Amino acid sequence: MRNVAFSLFSYICIITSCLFCILLSDGSKAYLYTQIGLIGTVGADFFLVFLPFQLRVPGMICFCATQLAYFLRTYSEDENPIRKKVHFILRIAVSVLSVAVTGIVLGSRIDALSLISVFYYAHLLLNVIFSFVQFKKLHILAIALFMFIISDTLIGFDNLSSYLLIPRGSIIYIIMRLGKSFLYPLYIASQIMIPLSMVPRKRKALQRKTTE
Repeated sequence: MRNVAFSLFSYICIITSCLFCILLSDGSKAYLYTQIGLIGTVGADFFLVFLPFQLRVPGMICFCATQLAYFLRTYSEDENPIRKKVHFILRIAVSVLSVAVTGIVLGSRIDALSLISVFYYAHLLLNVIFSFVQFKKLHILAIALFMFIISDTLIGFDNLSSYLLIPRGSIIYIIMRLGKSFLYPLYIASQIMIPLSMVPRKRKALQRKTTE
């Protein structure tokens, strides 16, 4: 995304994924939450990729909406009542802790972007964990979110230099240098796979219609 042509290509991919998901609607809550998540991603990339200058705070707010939508997707798909209760309590605890830890670590350097970003990343991490917990049912979504978090981790390491000193030769510095070539392909692949996670549900819905 270092040039205009690739930024435009990336944004078109995100919009296409969002529109493609409409074709996979089965009228379920899972579909609704997935579609909201993709719309949030379109909004985030408008501020972070499409515009000639980045508006990071609005972009990250959109990404937060995306991860909360995927939380509702994984939560609604879960048929284990005990696990759902644990999941809900953990979400609340992590939301509070993410804000508290950011304040402790950054101190006077804390700002709106760092708070929103850590909150976002914490919920993305939980989405990865709970989608893998239901891997048999949500395997495509789990893989997509795993690629999503890898790309965002690389972006996060790249942005850490705005808040913390990253010494040359450190592990984080090496990851930053080596990860740049993988970052955006992983991100685009993850966004293509997220609507595809609705394909099994759509197939079942069509089979039910055919049977009826």
